[in-house]
Amino acid sequence: MSLKSESLIDFQSNRFLNDTPHLGLHITPEENQESGIREELEKSYGVVLGILDTISIPILVLNNSGDIVMMNSKWVSLQESMHIYGIELYIGMNYLDLCRGLLPNDTEEICHLHSKTKAAVLGGGEKFSIELQLQTGNENQWFRITVSPLYKTLPAAAVVSHEDITFEKQASLQVQEKSKALGRLSLLSNREQEVMKLIVRGETNKTVAYCLDISPRTVEKHRANVMKKLQVKSVAELVRTVVATGEKMQATP
Repeated sequence: MSLKSESLIDFQSNRFLNDTPHLGLHITPEENQESGIREELEKSYGVVLGILDTISIPILVLNNSGDIVMMNSKWVSLQESMHIYGIELYIGMNYLDLCRGLLPNDTEEICHLHSKTKAAVLGGGEKFSIELQLQTGNENQWFRITVSPLYKTLPAAAVVSHEDITFEKQASLQVQEKSKALGRLSLLSNREQEVMKLIVRGETNKTVAYCLDISPRTVEKHRANVMKKLQVKSVAELVRTVVATGEKMQATP
């Protein structure tokens, strides 16, 4: 274990132990010193963190004020490679304030995340999940954020997980785009499809007219219909739409 990791664990442990009243463990400093409860809590903390570290999803533990009191190693490693929310999260940071800082974006998802998380940490909310696109470094990634109240065992506390679903989301969006594109392609007549394929191949109207033995004016008419039916405004958009369907661009010269 690196010195950095050891320092983080010690810091988390101290924060966790100092916040035991917020987690439903009402222990006075005198009791800690006289009965050795603090030592037992440290052992318990190590067990809890060990369990969290076996989970492959980044996880935060919040107290009833919304402060971050624990984070697992997956979150620490994620922090080293990217900053979720565009900033670095740390032990003691208030997660509710973080969510509130995102509210100027005025999206329904952000408002929902803030209100539901607040209810969860106060002990009156239920477990919920939300899919959110967040800024991570120079990229936007999708996360499934799940907030689980722990008030049944540790009153007024919650666990927050951030599962990276970027690949899953991108795949889903690609399927949706392909489905829409295929639906639009089905609206084209056989002649319009022939014209479209030659245009996508980079042929001019004159060449298309020659290949299909029709007039350039007729090509222009078919071309306009293709653009309208596929809801595109340029050849570049047309190419992207056709590529999204997986359609093979072969036409009889």
